[in-house]
Amino acid sequence: MKYFCLLAALFLLAAFTPIVQQDTFKPLHQLTGGTWKMKSAKGYYICEQWRKTNDTELSGRGFRVSGTDTTVEENVQLTMKDGYIFYIPTVNGQNEGKPVPFKLISSYKGVYTFSNPDHDYPQVVAYQFVSKDSINAWIDGNIQGNRKRVDFHYKRMN
Repeated sequence: MKYFCLLAALFLLAAFTPIVQQDTFKPLHQLTGGTWKMKSAKGYYICEQWRKTNDTELSGRGFRVSGTDTTVEENVQLTMKDGYIFYIPTVNGQNEGKPVPFKLISSYKGVYTFSNPDHDYPQVVAYQFVSKDSINAWIDGNIQGNRKRVDFHYKRMN
């Protein structure tokens, strides 16, 4: 009987995971609309733009603006796949041009945390929705044995 209850609990958990992930994905659509922008300490702007591809996928790009020069740094897919949510960046000049998947491990109080413990750096990518027009994002992890975190404080520009 004990094993039956355990199996039933595991079955129910597996059956409802995609529904929970779908409900978790909807708030991420707040990323779309306008350009997210912050000024770096060096005077250039770091920006992100997102668009809805469909109900289970957003596509984005991260770029840098310095004067009249714009440089695309990365292209990103934020997608539901096999009942899980993934943040998948392809960063120019890194990882041999291949996408690197980060799996959603937590969504709590507007903070979405994605992890890939096998990646060299970062191992964590996170987004925090502060308000309709403000998000904080950060990358975090170990690089050459030292912990490093980089924060991005974006405001929405239209």
